[in-house]
Amino acid sequence: MRKKSIKTLSLLLALPFIIMGCNATSPNMSSVPTTAVYDSSYGTPSSVATSVPSEVGFMAGDLPTYISDEEKKILAIYDRKVNIQFPLRVGIFSASNTSNLDETVKKDLFGKFINKLKANENISQVVEIPKSLSATVYDIESIRKLAARFQVSVVLVVTEKYEATNEDKKALTTPIDVVTGIRTWKSVATVETYAIDVLTGIIISSSISEASSSEKYNKNDPDNKNKDTQLTEKTATESWNNIYTKIDTEIKSYKKILNDAKANPVPTAIPTVVQTPVATATPTAVVSPTPSASATTTP
Repeated sequence: MRKKSIKTLSLLLALPFIIMGCNATSPNMSSVPTTAVYDSSYGTPSSVATSVPSEVGFMAGDLPTYISDEEKKILAIYDRKVNIQFPLRVGIFSASNTSNLDETVKKDLFGKFINKLKANENISQVVEIPKSLSATVYDIESIRKLAARFQVSVVLVVTEKYEATNEDKKALTTPIDVVTGIRTWKSVATVETYAIDVLTGIIISSSISEASSSEKYNKNDPDNKNKDTQLTEKTATESWNNIYTKIDTEIKSYKKILNDAKANPVPTAIPTVVQTPVATATPTAVVSPTPSASATTTP
């Protein structure tokens, strides 16, 4: 009996602390928001666009409740319509600086590439845009503005990269190669281009050409002192030839798409005018009163 009294007394003494702990850990329901919370960096619901094209990735009926200023800019760019006219007036802008390729060889390859563009039947004018007129840092808008001053319709931005020859570790090395010091050397060259519609700033095409060549020789042999340079030139030439072929294919494909669109225009729906019949008034029959017997007099 005494033990039960002690337990009861202990529970009574601990009861206030248990109540305080429950109050401390219980959630404060008044702090739970009952309305949507909007991040100020994305704008407020009042800045919601009236319509969002379904092509931008939003499913029908699942449009966002707000659109940030940056998203509005993206939608504005997305909505621009490209209207390229053939033959093209092309501006060439080289965005490359230094490289492992000899400068004389580099200029020669670049010049041959431009001559091929000038001979293309779908190009009426080719203009080299000097980098000296542009800023140190290149971006699409600055290149586009510069190209507009040359009155070209498309600006072709070219970048090139030539890696120094390196030993190909995956190549087979024979015991004779080890004794004679012969190794397999590999060269990689990459030329990238992207075409910008000057009027809209839309990138209408992009091409990448990566070429690699390998050759076995002893670098320490005096007769092979120019082997690295020759291997790099060979790889660079292959990459430039491939990039022109890709550009020519892109131009022909784009022209075909435009011609097909003109030959088979998408028919527009003609609205049907439904004429509502005009209701005419129904004539009301006029009934002449019949004379009653009381109204007849006997002579």
